[in-house]
Amino acid sequence: MTTGNQSWHVLAFTLDDVVTASQDSRLAQECVRAWRAAGKDCTIEVLQGPGDGQYLFFWFVSQSFAGVLDDQGVDWRKFIVGGCDEPPAGARDAIALDCVSES
Repeated sequence: MTTGNQSWHVLAFTLDDVVTASQDSRLAQECVRAWRAAGKDCTIEVLQGPGDGQYLFFWFVSQSFAGVLDDQGVDWRKFIVGGCDEPPAGARDAIALDCVSES
């Protein structure tokens, strides 16, 4: 994975991030909160793919949705491990809005 001006930010989650601290769940909730606060006028472009080495999985956050997260003050950048031009084939939505309650 490279860094720089790629179209997608690559985030990585370790076993400790997921099992001990539920960081992926917390970040998913913050993504939905940011999306709602932005008026739902944007698309949540967060995809998930399998991990490698110490990482259980990777998230791929689009540049446009990264701006929404930054504008809404979401603390997400600590998980960045790189960038890419395209998420890998087979990456799937990390956040399923049809499973999100409106409360």
